[in-house]
Amino acid sequence: YCTSCPNGYLLDNSNNCISNCNATASYYSQATRQCNSCSSLCYSCYGPGTDNCLSCRPPLQLYAGSCFAACPFGYYSTSAYICQPCSSACASCVISSSNCTICSAGLYLQLTSSGAVCVTSCFAGFYLNSTNQNCNPCDSTCLSCFGANSNQCLTCSSSLYLVNKTCISSCPSGTASAIATTQNNCVACPSNCVNCIFSASPTLLTCLQCQSSYYLINGNCSANCPQGTYSSQATFTCIACGITGCQNCVLNSSLIVSCTTCQ
Repeated sequence: YCTSCPNGYLLDNSNNCISNCNATASYYSQATRQCNSCSSLCYSCYGPGTDNCLSCRPPLQLYAGSCFAACPFGYYSTSAYICQPCSSACASCVISSSNCTICSAGLYLQLTSSGAVCVTSCFAGFYLNSTNQNCNPCDSTCLSCFGANSNQCLTCSSSLYLVNKTCISSCPSGTASAIATTQNNCVACPSNCVNCIFSASPTLLTCLQCQSSYYLINGNCSANCPQGTYSSQATFTCIACGITGCQNCVLNSSLIVSCTTCQ
């Protein structure tokens, strides 16, 4: 058997001269001019130490020449069982350098259709969860929000109205729908009014129906009808007397307007 080999050949563990160390987990030692075994953790190596690995025995991961059960924080494992650093935006990541699981300081974790990214502000339809610094989705009725519940909306989808931080399909009694470019709102009707309409230009609230015992006149509600009008109990509106020179009038039982006071 051989004890040494000519130039261009290597002495293997069986004392044969070979062209290279082709056995798994072995390396060529210049000192001994032999093929020696790697550490038991290495699949391939360039020396005998546990930190001389070139690749690891699965499922161990290669990091800085050594093999570990898992990659250190801030690194992810490739399909070749090699630990690679996460991007600067990620404090930790999986699968790829930009698929973050935890973000660096000052950034927030935002889910997208292609994975998770770290952003300086949450996307539309998400809010910042200060507990875990993640961007969480708003309720489906909210366009923007400050929490996950349906009563934590800041703005609504285009067809909905914002009332007490909740998005609803129609305005409740006592309010009018105010359609605006940025946000549809429900605006409170004038005093003692149960049904009204809103005009944006000029800004005006016009009452259509008053509360019981109040009378409608010129878009407002009054407990008493003014001079020159009489109260209609059928429609709860104030109607002009329609009698020349009449200051006060009434509607009698025969449904005839009669003047009670002249000007």
